[in-house]
Amino acid sequence: MYRLVLTVFAAVLALPATAQTFTTLYAGQTGTTLQASLRSGYTPTTTYSYARARDTLFAYVDDGNRAIITDIYAGRTLAIPAGTDPTIAGCNGDGDNNSSTCNGALNFNTEHAYPQSKGASSGAAQSDMHHLYPARADANSSRSNFPYGAFSDADTWKYFRDAATVTCSLGGCPPADAATYSAVSVPYGPGGMTYFYPRASVRGDLARSIFYFYTIYRTQADAADPAFFESMRPTLLLWHKQDPVSVAEQARSTRVKRYQGNDNPFVLDTTLVRRAYDPSYNASLPVELVAFTAATDQASVRLAWTTASETNNVGFVVEQQLPTDWAEVGFVPGHGTTTERHDYTFTVANAAPGRQTFRLRQHDTDGAIHYSASLSVEVPVTTDDLAPDGFALRVAPLPARSSVTITPALPANATGRVEVLDVLGRIMFVTDATLPFVLDVRSWPEGHYIVRLAAETRLYTTPLVVRR
Repeated sequence: MYRLVLTVFAAVLALPATAQTFTTLYAGQTGTTLQASLRSGYTPTTTYSYARARDTLFAYVDDGNRAIITDIYAGRTLAIPAGTDPTIAGCNGDGDNNSSTCNGALNFNTEHAYPQSKGASSGAAQSDMHHLYPARADANSSRSNFPYGAFSDADTWKYFRDAATVTCSLGGCPPADAATYSAVSVPYGPGGMTYFYPRASVRGDLARSIFYFYTIYRTQADAADPAFFESMRPTLLLWHKQDPVSVAEQARSTRVKRYQGNDNPFVLDTTLVRRAYDPSYNASLPVELVAFTAATDQASVRLAWTTASETNNVGFVVEQQLPTDWAEVGFVPGHGTTTERHDYTFTVANAAPGRQTFRLRQHDTDGAIHYSASLSVEVPVTTDDLAPDGFALRVAPLPARSSVTITPALPANATGRVEVLDVLGRIMFVTDATLPFVLDVRSWPEGHYIVRLAAETRLYTTPLVVRR
């Protein structure tokens, strides 16, 4: 049996800003040897005071210098007014104009993904922004210094999303879309422990922050609690796989680097997590993939990858992520067994607008299959695919997380309306079909909707998926 190992993810072309690329670090190294190399190469070169780190995080890092911070646990956003102290402004998140304390339920304070009491209480470990996040004070307090972990709805005490808190002892549990909430288990719940379960869309981000912290500050972490990291490691490995690195996560790591001089290497190279911390990792090389890139051209996505060597390689199935599963979109034959370099390309035509994610499923001649890491691009909205009668309806991004842009197109002098319906046929929104518009879906339940353009005697529909 052979395994697909991605030894390098690197850009081989100048790619658009919407493309996502990965780079190999310390190829061939694994385990403690790799951890030591990462510690040597990716320790911060600049250390801020904790107060300065928090101000920098709130003002410049968290949301791309737009002075809007997002609660890592509940997804609530808060604008930081220009000319104000960022941390103090965050501590007035409940709008009561009392920022002297930061314990109000809707105030924003600073969460250490690796808790202060577990090794992040001082120095660079305390102020390293790769594991600091704005957080709603009550969600942060509920997390306390508990390990991250998964647990059942029956073991849940509270759920947090946006400005809402659902306390299970008061009824209403679990929420219909529980994966979009962060949750804390009942005290001394599963196995006599209390756990904190982040919302699905940030589990991978937090896992990679924990792997980063433990790699760089292992001495402090083990001195504080030598069992804490290991208690989470198997779960974090799973979350890293389930919630791959996004373009936004890469951008955040780059912004942190501007201030403290280092990237989070686990964001740069998606193979590092398993190579450094998964004892089952096996570095046999049936297919040595040295590049995997994606770029957009209007509504098409061009995938390109390169192998340095192949052993018994039947070929690659290209898969695209759907809301609930992966779908096959094509097959590219391999070159069997070869030590020569080979370049591959595959074009996905007429991709839906919004963030689209792809991966490769490699097949061996003995029937074994192996998966690459996933790769995402943003497909732009275009008006080049109008129907012959001049009508069109585009929706982006898919899936939508906080807002969606709906673009109706009609021939001259035509009139119509745009409606959004839920799966029961209830109208959630309606407006005249004139110009593109942005629809806020932050309060909408996660799931599937239909966008409908009713114009003249014609009816056009397209799906809308809301996912956190």
